[in-house]
Amino acid sequence: MFLVAAVIYIFVLILAVRFCWRKGVATGSRKRALAYAAIGFLLVYLPFFWDHIPTVMAHRYYCAKDGGLTVYQDPDVWLVEHRDELDSLRVQTGGEPVRMKLEGGWERSYLLNKLVAMDVSGESFSVLGFVTVRRSAQRLTDISTGNSIATDVQYAVGKSFESGGLRAWLYRKGCSQNNFEEFGNIHRKLFVQEAVK
Repeated sequence: MFLVAAVIYIFVLILAVRFCWRKGVATGSRKRALAYAAIGFLLVYLPFFWDHIPTVMAHRYYCAKDGGLTVYQDPDVWLVEHRDELDSLRVQTGGEPVRMKLEGGWERSYLLNKLVAMDVSGESFSVLGFVTVRRSAQRLTDISTGNSIATDVQYAVGKSFESGGLRAWLYRKGCSQNNFEEFGNIHRKLFVQEAVK
């Protein structure tokens, strides 16, 4: 259904631009024909896509500002520093749930080991009054020092078809430097769990 609507829309867009171009050419000026064609394009384009450019620009801006993965301490170095106590750091399989509110909008979710916790944060805010930006962040924190080992920040705008968004062309999830896999590798390295029996 959406594919049919898209084909019809593109067809109408082409017809409008062509019609306006011909009206402009009939006036005898190529510059006027170009202006008429641009007006025809905007008359068909803007009712559906008026917020597309601001949405994409807001997503790019916030991703460039602080999106992506930041590694503060190499997990291999952390493991070497704590190699003598690794056996005493084991937690239950799947992580030890904590569910504890922290300052700055963070929530401690679970322990990867007795010294490293997974903290999560999420917020939504409006840009220009009509673009809703969702920021989600996760970090691995050394509880003994309070320092972050790694932080992954992602931004999303719009809604996908799956979440009820009929204007899926506005949907952008994650940042261009999407490092979920690398953050997952750091997570796995620091996960010290009990042996499966």
